[in-house]
Amino acid sequence: MRYRMPTFERDADWVSCASQKRYIAVYFCGQDVLSTLKERHPELDYGKGCVRIRDSTELPLEALVAAFERALHSK
Repeated sequence: MRYRMPTFERDADWVSCASQKRYIAVYFCGQDVLSTLKERHPELDYGKGCVRIRDSTELPLEALVAAFERALHSK
């Protein structure tokens, strides 16, 4: 657990999830993972290092799973 959020870690790589008032945020350790997700799904709401998922958002689940895998993949 980092920054008081559930965190998935593998070596130095990590992905965290946080429940905010109006959305769920998924934080990635690297900008390369987030930029790839932005290119493929520009309709999602992005922060500096996170994806904000609201209830009304159509969730590209396969893309998020792939982003998790890329973020936690050992280099």
